[in-house]
Amino acid sequence: QVLQEQQALVAQLAAQVKGDQANIENARTQLGYTTITAPIQGITGIRRVDPGNIVRATDTTGIVVLTQVQPIACIFTLPEDALPALAGALSAGPVTVTALSRDDKTDLDRGTVALIDNQIDQTTGTIRVKATFPNPHHTLWPGEFVNARVLVQTERKALTIPTAALDRGPDGMFAYVVKPDSTVEARPLQVGGTNGALTVVSGAIHDGERVVTSNQYRLQPGVRVNGVAPAPAPVAEVARD
Repeated sequence: QVLQEQQALVAQLAAQVKGDQANIENARTQLGYTTITAPIQGITGIRRVDPGNIVRATDTTGIVVLTQVQPIACIFTLPEDALPALAGALSAGPVTVTALSRDDKTDLDRGTVALIDNQIDQTTGTIRVKATFPNPHHTLWPGEFVNARVLVQTERKALTIPTAALDRGPDGMFAYVVKPDSTVEARPLQVGGTNGALTVVSGAIHDGERVVTSNQYRLQPGVRVNGVAPAPAPVAEVARD
């Protein structure tokens, strides 16, 4: 009888130990709920809940927003007529995208095209493109407005003129060229790639000729103008904006 009592006591104590172990595991689990581990590396914004506020499991606003910035994505639009050149460049390999400041004076970062949207916006005649940037120095920030320059082709020994010199007429693109007698003449041009400031052109224009870059609306063929010596043209890679 004593043996049976001792065996019953051992079984009771063993059951108590198992119960205590279950309580420990439950406490460990509850303690784990007090720490939130981010699934990605990023930057947190201003917290939405302060110490002492009551939160509920059903709340949908969250405690804080975590945003990934390395790498970071940028979505921009291109004219639909730029799609064939971009698609062709993508088929040949990665396509470089440069993110520039709002005033186009500062290169913020360089990345690559990640994907092209599957449809053209018929309202605007544009297509959305997504690019990713490594952003090692956090020069790009979520929600920031930037300009994107897509390099689809580099042309060697191409003839370029300031993009501001181009105008569109009923028969297509043209530029006012200043003749030796300081009068202007409208010349039809075929337009190629651009880097924003300069555009590749071909047609009725030759290297060394001067073009009008402002106030074209005040001109007509034969009008005399006073020329201004241009600044030295930078060497540029041709791209599509």
